[in-house]
Amino acid sequence: MPKYYADLFAWALHQGQWAAHKQVASMAASALAKEGTAFDEVAHHIALTDMKVLLGAPTFRIKLLVCAMKQLDPSFKSVLSSYYGAANAWWGSVYEEILSAAGRRLRDEVDLVTFAMSMTALEEGLALRYLGNPEAFKSDLTVAAKALSVGALVAC
Repeated sequence: MPKYYADLFAWALHQGQWAAHKQVASMAASALAKEGTAFDEVAHHIALTDMKVLLGAPTFRIKLLVCAMKQLDPSFKSVLSSYYGAANAWWGSVYEEILSAAGRRLRDEVDLVTFAMSMTALEEGLALRYLGNPEAFKSDLTVAAKALSVGALVAC
C-alpha cells in the first residue's frame, strides 16, 4: 500500500498536472510586451495569479501533509526530490524568459536554480502563512502576493 500512495503522490506532482501554472507562465512574457507596463506591476500580477493557483491546488495541501509526517518514507522523499528538481528547472527557464523580456537579469551572485528554489520556497511559505493567519495579510491575498513579488525583485 505505501508504494501505491507514493505512486499516487508522484502522479499528483507530475508536470502533466501543472497546466494552471503553465498558463500563468505563458502570459508573463506577453504581459511585459505591453507598452507602458512596469515590470513590478507584471511581477505582482504573476505572483497573485500563481498564488491563487497554488492555494487552489489540492497537491499543495498534500505536500504539506506529507512533509509534516514524523518520518518521511524514502519513496515520498524521492517523489519530492524529483518534483522540486523539475520545478526548479522549469521555473528557472520561465524566469529566464520573463527577465529577458523585461531586459533585466539576476544579480551576479544569484543563479537561475537558486532563484527558482528561493521563489518556490517563498511562495509556499507565504501561502502556508496566509492559510494559517490571513489576518497578518489583512485577509487579502494581494498583500501576500505583493510580498512574493518584492522577493522576486530583490534578486534582480
